[in-house]
Amino acid sequence: MWRRIRQRKWTASLLLLLLILGGYVYSRWPIRGTSSDGTTTIELLHVGAGSFDYESDDAIMKVLRQWLPKPLASHLPGRLSLSRRPPYNDSGFLKLQMLFSWKENLGPKPGPKSGLRPEIQFIDSQGRIHIGQWDRRSQNMSGFLYLGFDAWPRREKILHCRVVNRNDGQVVLDFKVPNPDDQRDAPHWTPRPLPATAEDDQVRVTLKGFKPPSQYNPLVPDVDVQSLDPIRGYRWGPFVIEDASGNSGTGVLRTETAWRVHISLVGGGPSEPQKRFTFDIAPIQTQPPPAPVSSRR
Repeated sequence: MWRRIRQRKWTASLLLLLLILGGYVYSRWPIRGTSSDGTTTIELLHVGAGSFDYESDDAIMKVLRQWLPKPLASHLPGRLSLSRRPPYNDSGFLKLQMLFSWKENLGPKPGPKSGLRPEIQFIDSQGRIHIGQWDRRSQNMSGFLYLGFDAWPRREKILHCRVVNRNDGQVVLDFKVPNPDDQRDAPHWTPRPLPATAEDDQVRVTLKGFKPPSQYNPLVPDVDVQSLDPIRGYRWGPFVIEDASGNSGTGVLRTETAWRVHISLVGGGPSEPQKRFTFDIAPIQTQPPPAPVSSRR
C-alpha cells in the first residue's frame, strides 16, 4: 500500500513539474499572428523605450533547450540575440521600439497583395486610433522586423497596439503593455491661430500652415520668409515638430492641444549663428499612412 502511495506521489510530482514547465514555456511564448493569406507570420518579441539588448533565451530556457528531447525541444520558441542603440527623438525623449520575428513564404508567384504590409496602430483610452510613423532606422531584415517610433500616446497608462495588414485591413496582432514612457503629468500647450508671424530686426517669418501631405513628406510646413535686410537672403531650412508629451516628427499626436513647430533659417552668412523661430499651433487632422519599411535581406 505504501508503495502505491509513493508511486502516486512521484506521479503527482512529475505532473506538477510538467505543468510548471508547460506554464513557463507558455508564458514565454510570443504573441503571434498570421496574414489572412497564410504567407507571413509575425511574433512580438520586444516592446519598450530606449536602448535594449534582446536575448530570447534566459538561463532556464537554455537548460530546456539543452536537455529536452529533440521532439520536445523543436517546439520551443526560436532563439534570437540582438542589440539596438537608437538615439533619443528630436525632443530629447526616448523612442519606442518593437521587435518581431518575421517568417514569410510568398511562393514562386506572389500576387500584388500577398503577404503582410504592416501598419502599427495605437489606440488610446478614448478609442481614438493613431497611426504610428516609424523612424528611418526601422528595417525588415532576414528573420525579424524592427520598428522605432518617435511618437505614440505617451499620456496613456497602458499602451494598446495593433498590427494591421494594409493589404486587406486584417488585424494580425492586438496587444497591450504598460506604457514604457508614461507622460500623464506632461503640460498642455496653448496654440496660436494661423497664419502666425515672428520676426527680428533682420527677417520676418510667417507660418501659414502645412502643405498637402504625401507618403514621403507627410508634414511639411508652408512658410513665407521675408528678409528685412537687403544684404542677407534668408530662406527656411530644417524644421522640427513636437508636442508637449515628448513626441516629435511626423507622428506627433493630433489629439494634443498644440504642436510646437521650430523653423530654422539659413543664408544669413557663414559667421552668423543660425536663426530659429518657434510657433505653437493647433494640430492638423490629416494623418497620412506610414512610409514603407526599408528591407535588408
